[in-house]
Amino acid sequence: MQAVYKPEYYDFLYEKSSRNRILMTAKTLFASLGYDNTSTASIARNAGTSESQLMKHFGGKAGLLDAIFSEGWERINKRLAECFEASQDLSCVPEVVFAGLERDPELRTLVVLEGHRMRENRSAYRDFLRMIDRAIGDDSLPARSALVGMIEGTVRDEVLGLRQGNEGMGEVFRGFLAEAIKNPSCCNRQAEDKRIGFQVAPYSRKPVASTVYP
Repeated sequence: MQAVYKPEYYDFLYEKSSRNRILMTAKTLFASLGYDNTSTASIARNAGTSESQLMKHFGGKAGLLDAIFSEGWERINKRLAECFEASQDLSCVPEVVFAGLERDPELRTLVVLEGHRMRENRSAYRDFLRMIDRAIGDDSLPARSALVGMIEGTVRDEVLGLRQGNEGMGEVFRGFLAEAIKNPSCCNRQAEDKRIGFQVAPYSRKPVASTVYP
């Protein structure tokens, strides 16, 4: 039986590596149906392989999600390191993150849906935070928290906007990001004084894919 879920921007059905087919299929299904709603059997079936291969390469769903985040953030970190080599300008951070997530829309969705798991595991996301800390220098935690919080908020609103057919929804936070980059301590004070607040509608976990095996 051949898998029928075929994202247009992936040629994973032609991948010779079962590991890569499993990884790409899992990313697609996690982003479409949600991590909790996706079974290892469904991933293996749609990848055209067996659950035993999934367990061999990743150990289970948790290992799959960890690999997805690790590989995604490793690509972003590589570009961020290149940008920091040229300049320690913090404007590199949102530019590189947004560009990387635009190239990988499923990772962008998973950053929103499974952000708590991303922060808990040992993925390259932690290396991303360390790179920002080194760029900021002493007493980096408050400034880094403000900057990363605004980036994550922007990504979240962009994903919500896309789900609602409003591609420009994330633009509302760009002004805050620009101010955070120019003067992080200013934005920290604003956050502490509760002059910056984000109201975000709940993310819908309604399945959007109808061409996968149950």
